[in-house]
Amino acid sequence: MDYVELHCKSNFSFLEGANHPEELANQAATLGYRSLALTDTNGIYGAVRFAEATKLSGIHPIFGSEVILENNKRLVLLAENRTGYSNLSLLLANSLQSYPKGEARVAINHIMRYSEGLIALSGTTLYESILSDDHVTTELTINQLCETFGNDNFFLELYHHQLPQHEKYCKGIISHADKHNVGLVATNDVYYRTPDDRRVQDVLTCIKNGVSLDKANGLLYPNNERYLKPGSLMISKFAGTPTAIANTSEIAERCQFALKDLSTVLPDFPVPNGETSSSYLRRLVYDGAIRRCGELSEVVRKQLDHELTIIDHLNLSGYFLIVWDICRFCRERGILCQGRGSAANSAVCYSLEITAVDPIKLELLFERFLSEERREPPDIDIDIASDRREEAIQYVYAKYGRDHAAMVCNVICYRRRSAVR
Repeated sequence: MDYVELHCKSNFSFLEGANHPEELANQAATLGYRSLALTDTNGIYGAVRFAEATKLSGIHPIFGSEVILENNKRLVLLAENRTGYSNLSLLLANSLQSYPKGEARVAINHIMRYSEGLIALSGTTLYESILSDDHVTTELTINQLCETFGNDNFFLELYHHQLPQHEKYCKGIISHADKHNVGLVATNDVYYRTPDDRRVQDVLTCIKNGVSLDKANGLLYPNNERYLKPGSLMISKFAGTPTAIANTSEIAERCQFALKDLSTVLPDFPVPNGETSSSYLRRLVYDGAIRRCGELSEVVRKQLDHELTIIDHLNLSGYFLIVWDICRFCRERGILCQGRGSAANSAVCYSLEITAVDPIKLELLFERFLSEERREPPDIDIDIASDRREEAIQYVYAKYGRDHAAMVCNVICYRRRSAVR
């Protein structure tokens, strides 16, 4: 019998999880796991790094999130397929947009609308009501979640960290599973990789609550049980409920979504009547090239045709139009902007006035920027004058809507010298 950990946080659960996704994936492989789920709090921020790490370590990644509900209880959602991942992304995006930073909550009625393709584990939704013998709340919660996901997609979660209250909790969960004909699933609600990493998690808890370690009192978890445990240890711990172990593997088999199943869908850029994205881009490029160079030589025409053919084959005409439009907006309003990086190798970018360097004159290689063989999306970085950058940002929001445009953040990771400074 195999055990799969389906409830695991990385340090992308800010000030909660103690380890990088890569560390968790490597530890899972070392322990002989075939699969591992990453379920960070209210987000899927670590998904890409987790996917890359599991590819190297040879284990199957499961993508999910531990969402905080409006009543502050936590529910684990796992993506079974692409529809589930899309619905999970939509639920998280809506919750983050609807609440102040750091206070996002997911409404259960929202989950009911977007539950397709998701498998739910009860998380902490029943913990307090079972410990307080509040049978009414427990019954209502189970019935609501069964109605939302269906009995085949909702599981009551067992976890036991050698605490007296967990004994009562597990007995209550098992009783309700029998009563409601709901499956059981064992987890360890992982917050760190090894028992020693508990010290890091304690420090994070203190930072989160603004207290020192010696004044943390009841804020810290009472032991170091919330680590990624060997499967054999979990099987032994839940020997009395073997279905709770078996269900971890069954759920893992069902969760076959992979990030490679996704493809970027850009907004449709509006083009004049009678034009396609490709034809409109070609017209803009040649008009721009004439403004830049005057009469076009055979070398220039050949290079432009070469680049436009590749752009067309990769279905990226709309992307170049979007970037051109942002630069056009800035130029018309006197906002200084300029593309940089490998985009300067493109004669198309130069003709569209995205970049300012003539790559043909300087004999720069276009394939360093974009190649059919690499099949990677282009990356055009545009520097915009800092005192007027907000105007460009608001233009993008207004044109494409806040459901289709977003800011991204950088997470700065300090090494020792910078951290001490």
